[in-house]
Formats: sequence, C-alpha cells, structure tokens
Amino acid sequence: MCSPSLPHQHELRELQRGSPGGRALRDQRDDDYFRKIGKKGGDTTAARHGSEHFADMGRKSAEVRRWKKFKGPFTRRNWFPLLTVIERIVPHWPHQPARQRNRKKPLLIVTDSYLEEVAP
Repeated sequence: MCSPSLPHQHELRELQRGSPGGRALRDQRDDDYFRKIGKKGGDTTAARHGSEHFADMGRKSAEVRRWKKFKGPFTRRNWFPLLTVIERIVPHWPHQPARQRNRKKPLLIVTDSYLEEVAP
C-alpha cells in the first residue's frame, strides 16, 4: 500500500530484478488475457494429466491439512482489546489400548504462554 506522503515507494518493485508481479503484470497484459486464462479453468491440466490428477491433489492437500492441524506443534494467538495471549501448543496422542482407540483428536498441551500488551 502506497502512502500519499511517500510516492517514491510505488516504483520500488519496478527497480527490483525478476519477473513483474501484481499491478506491473496487469499493466503489461490486458484484463482480457487473464479472463481468457480463467475461462480455460484447468482444461490444459486435465488434458495433460487426466482428471485423476485433481483427485490426487485434493487427497494430498487434505492429508497435509490434517497433519498441520493434529500432528505438528503450532502457535496460537488470542487477541483481546488491550493484550494478546501467545501460546505454543504441542498435540499429544496418549497411549490407548487397542479396544479403546476412539480418540479422533489429540490433547492440546500448552508448553509456553505469555502476554503482550497492545499499544492504544
């Protein structure tokens, strides 16, 4: 976002090397170009890899999402009006005998917790 008091920051991306992105790419190509790409809607991918490819991508992304949600440690931030509570949480799957394997979600164990004050 460009501030009106600092107009020179708007051209910063143009000075950097590499392929243009965002507005610079839109300025180079028409809106019609992007509409035409959007109308294809994955036809090229389906022709190249088959429709089974989309099912595989969906399955793999669901596995990754479940792993991120239930297996890996994560940081949770709770924002309140004047302070923020930051917690580091580790999922824990307790041992269960074979006949009691009905736990669908892990226990979430808070390892670190601290407060940050929000400046008014």
